[in-house]
Amino acid sequence: MGYQSEQKQKNLSLILQKIHTDHAISRIDIAKSLEVDRSTVTGIIPGLIEIGLVVEKPQPPSGKEGRPPILLEINPQYGCVIGIAIHFYTYAMSILDLQGKELFFKKDNISAESTSFKELGLVLLEEACEYAEKTLNTPVLGASFAISGIVDPEKNAVVKSFVFRLDNFQFQQEIARHFPFPVVIENDANACAWGELFPRSDRASKKMGIKTSFLYLLARTTKHSEETHSDSGIGVGMGVVTDGQVFYGSYNQAGELRSAFWRFNSSGGTQVAIRNDDLLRIHEDERVRRQFIEEILLNLIPVTSIFDIGAIIFGGDLKKYLDVVNNVIRTNLKYTYLNHPDCHLSLREPMRGSSEISAGAACLFLHTLFFQSTPHKRRINWEHCLTIS
Repeated sequence: MGYQSEQKQKNLSLILQKIHTDHAISRIDIAKSLEVDRSTVTGIIPGLIEIGLVVEKPQPPSGKEGRPPILLEINPQYGCVIGIAIHFYTYAMSILDLQGKELFFKKDNISAESTSFKELGLVLLEEACEYAEKTLNTPVLGASFAISGIVDPEKNAVVKSFVFRLDNFQFQQEIARHFPFPVVIENDANACAWGELFPRSDRASKKMGIKTSFLYLLARTTKHSEETHSDSGIGVGMGVVTDGQVFYGSYNQAGELRSAFWRFNSSGGTQVAIRNDDLLRIHEDERVRRQFIEEILLNLIPVTSIFDIGAIIFGGDLKKYLDVVNNVIRTNLKYTYLNHPDCHLSLREPMRGSSEISAGAACLFLHTLFFQSTPHKRRINWEHCLTIS
């Protein structure tokens, strides 16, 4: 970029964030809102208009004296962001514009046993880039992967992932460096949480409570080995959001659930006290399903009250069981906090449906890009995605 000073970079980020959250705003209102000189705004906007990232939106006469101000908007077609979710034998791919609108979605099977994670990641991202550039005719600004496991966002690395048997996988070196734009990796449940946080506007945030805290439960069918008993047939990860930010914890393991009823070396699963053999029947046996949901909810009761959680979002395999969740609360848990009048908890499905993980991964990139003034463990800077003369 041509802006060399740190202050100008900061002003650029704040201006783009303000235009995004207000959707359409005048130069003078940007200056007032950010409490900067109007010359600061007018010095940056021309470059953004020239490259096509920001567009002007003239207003019709209002009947008042003087010309109505020209509003500024983010051009959603300026570029796109790719999100790729990989899990055992399936993958999902989403391409989003700069407003978070999904332009393309694909879900398909893969042969995980014959392909390493590195090879698969490179192939899938190259395929997505080709589609974006040749079919959508839109340049790629960045990409995000989502995978089940523990991810270190600062090092852009996978600490551990059972799905692909990864230990300390250096994603930045093995995959990201092969592309001319930033590529990051995220835990799949956290990616889903980011999908609920973007796009965001100041008005919508206040009205919908998006800035409040919520939990995103992502339950997914997993591969089970009778010989090693290495997994339980279903796993649950949580995206934990506090005050509009995904919470990672001290060791990037926030959301890794261990039930209070789980015992080390017990015959139960890896996360809950229910036996592995029973968990394998969870989609066929309503009794097991209700038992599983009840145990998960019991573990979340103190979390929802202590952290004043506004919503629990049921994603993955739990999306289709929201009626069971409500029934379990009304019957088995009717004397708990979840059924108390003081509990204002909202229980709902994901906003992004079947593309919750891949689109959520792309939203992580967009949120980090537009909200650089808020704390992030990743630094995705505009200068990595733009060229402003």
